[in-house]
Formats: sequence, structure tokens, C-alpha cells
Amino acid sequence: MQKLFKRLGESGTYGGIAAILYGLNELFKIKELEPVITAAQSAADAATVTGSPMMAIGALVAGVIAVFVPEKGNK
Repeated sequence: MQKLFKRLGESGTYGGIAAILYGLNELFKIKELEPVITAAQSAADAATVTGSPMMAIGALVAGVIAVFVPEKGNK
């Protein structure tokens, strides 16, 4: 488990996730993936700045939730 958290603390992990999502988006033209890619990039930034895997995971989760939760009044 410690190995997983150590890996999640590396910004390259989130950069890789963003690259995979970008490739899927280009192949299948899934417009909903663009905000998720941005969230993964933000998580990479959080991992780089803080060095904390929990901060990066939190940024990624918050970004993905923001993508899928409708705005107030748009149900």
C-alpha cells in the first residue's frame, strides 16, 4: 500500500493519466473527457507543488466530481 501512495505522489502518474485520457478523447471524440483531462493535470500540479499524494488525489477527485455534478438549476 505504501508503494501505491508513493507512486501517487509522483506528478508523472497524473501526467500519464492525462495523456491516456487525451488519447481516448482524440480517438473517440468524447467531449466530456476534456474537463477530466484538466482535472488530472491539476492533480499533477498539486502533486508537484505539495509532494503529497493525498493532495493530488483530492484535486483529482474534486475535479472529476465537478465535471459530473450538474450546476444549480441545470438538472
